Amino acid sequence: MNIIYFHTHDSGRFLDPANSPRSLPNLERFSAAAVTFRNAFSAAPTCSPSRSALLTGQYPHENGMVGLAHRGFHLHQDAQHIAGSLSRVGMETVLCGVQHVAGDKSELGYERVLDARQDYFSRKDVVPHEWDMDNASRVAQFVGEPHDRPFFLSYGLLSTHRPFPQPPAERSQRMYAPPPWEVPDTPNTRADMEGFLTSLQVVDRALGVVLDAVIEAGLWESTAIVVTTDHGPPFPEMKNTLRDAGFGVSLIMRIPGLADDGSVEHSLVSQIDLYPTLRELAETREVTGAAPEKPKSATDAEEASGATSAADTARWDHESIGRSLLPLLHGDYGSARTAVYGETNYHAVYEPARTVRTNRYKLTRRYGTESTPLPANVDDSPGKDVMRKAGYFRIPRAREKLVDLGLDPGECRNFVWDPSYAEIYKQLARRLDTWMQHSRDPLFTGPMPRPAGSVLNKRDASSAEEPTYEAEHDTHE
Repeated sequence: MNIIYFHTHDSGRFLDPANSPRSLPNLERFSAAAVTFRNAFSAAPTCSPSRSALLTGQYPHENGMVGLAHRGFHLHQDAQHIAGSLSRVGMETVLCGVQHVAGDKSELGYERVLDARQDYFSRKDVVPHEWDMDNASRVAQFVGEPHDRPFFLSYGLLSTHRPFPQPPAERSQRMYAPPPWEVPDTPNTRADMEGFLTSLQVVDRALGVVLDAVIEAGLWESTAIVVTTDHGPPFPEMKNTLRDAGFGVSLIMRIPGLADDGSVEHSLVSQIDLYPTLRELAETREVTGAAPEKPKSATDAEEASGATSAADTARWDHESIGRSLLPLLHGDYGSARTAVYGETNYHAVYEPARTVRTNRYKLTRRYGTESTPLPANVDDSPGKDVMRKAGYFRIPRAREKLVDLGLDPGECRNFVWDPSYAEIYKQLARRLDTWMQHSRDPLFTGPMPRPAGSVLNKRDASSAEEPTYEAEHDTHE
């Protein structure tokens, strides 16, 4: 079975056409022939770390990609990447467009690269939506070629990463969509949101080119397609945060004969599960067998109380690693996760945090020395400007935050000191500690060492666009 990995920047859950205020006809037709995962999460809410986890099956603190590739952070070993792994089982591995897991795309082990561009973040001579559409044509041409081996094709888009294209002339300010609720609603933030939605429509057009090419080449029933993004949208309180709006992602997957019926899956899923899923698809080459009867899941009372069984406790270590989604897609709900985990380390500056999220509860810990948000870790935008003037970067934040998503889906309240949540806090704290210990998280014993040669902003920088510095070791001060 061929595999196409179609991925975008900074799209969050807006790739799900049900979540977009704009028509996305190609995403709609694709989701109608696929499975949409409504509770999917990245391993990190920042670009290179999230992608590295998806493509290695390891969390960023395990695989080494704890910061941004274009700022000098890197994998411990390039051989960890899925391109080499799939090559070893006989697949042709092909890259087109964004990769953002290495400073040089040739390091990742792809057999073939369809475009030569390395630097797409400087924007010196690249128009994101034009480049994405050019690459869509390159992908279509490749798909239409004769193939003597199954292929793995990674097609990465720059669209939905800032800067956004201008909205179409026919849309006036009167018609601009409001920004996400986390961002104040002003004329400037509405215009900014309209630019984001315009770039999302570029993504939709590019996907249409790819889908048409697959169908025209006669590969629709022999090609698995994964459509996802790296993390939340580039607005305050979203990207680079461990809120659901930050590490929650769209994930739509089509596997012919198994996940191709337009269904929706609400089980918790981590992008770290995609590596073992794709490996299993590559090794089995075809999906057969009838789906078994769905077993009963945990009761609502158990989830509401925060109680966990002995079996759940024994599975915590297992949930620390990626697991194939194929059993879940076959209807084995006993294989579903009861928790997902996420982390932040370095973005523009060091701001470490960890989170564990179940279906209802979430515990997030911050490990840095700062007591307020760091401006350089928030993408420059009209929303950031409005919130800065309102005092956003002066508001203290708790070291630990316990959220009850059943009562507070916006994650505005902190139940960590509420005595009625003491047992839930204890359970989640133990899960978080177990995950960090099991995965040998260096943050569990102290500040995370910064790799030599990596580049950061000063901690008091107001923007990631300000001058950066390089040092052998970061004191994190």
